[in-house]
Amino acid sequence: MKAALGIDIGTSAVKVLLLGLDGDVLAERAADYPTARRHSGWAEQAPADWWRATVAAIADVRAAAPEPDVVAVGLTGQLNGFVLLDEADAPLGDGFLLPRLGDRFTLLTIDAEAPDLIEEDGIEVTRLALSVKDDPTLALKERYLGDAPSAVYLIRPDQHVAARRASFDETLFRAAIRRATGKE
Repeated sequence: MKAALGIDIGTSAVKVLLLGLDGDVLAERAADYPTARRHSGWAEQAPADWWRATVAAIADVRAAAPEPDVVAVGLTGQLNGFVLLDEADAPLGDGFLLPRLGDRFTLLTIDAEAPDLIEEDGIEVTRLALSVKDDPTLALKERYLGDAPSAVYLIRPDQHVAARRASFDETLFRAAIRRATGKE
């Protein structure tokens, strides 16, 4: 028998489904992982916890239905997460800033001053302020600041970096917003 394996890395648990090619559910399991809330409005998870939960849930599904031959895998996950990486491309610290970027333009400041809101041609950009003081591993400083004392990133809704500067310059960031939205 052939089957498809579906994996959903959600906001509180990974859900795994083994589905026969005829549409019958052969097995399903979920495995939770913790969410840290170290600051008001923050929700952080460790990517290693996603991996451990995924491996465990797949093992449980395969134990419940060992005979099917998996011929396809579908993967989905929580939206709008932001995983900061260290110099070895490993997740920074013990978590990430899950909902902080959202589905909007974000001005990510690291030890830099900037307005909390910018509006350019109908596009609102909200500020997310971080400090290297909040990261005891210093990986944030090493990876995203280097020798600079601060950094400002314009991040698109799809979480790609549209601009980066050592400090906030309103004219340059407004131009970057227009370029990122095809208005320049």
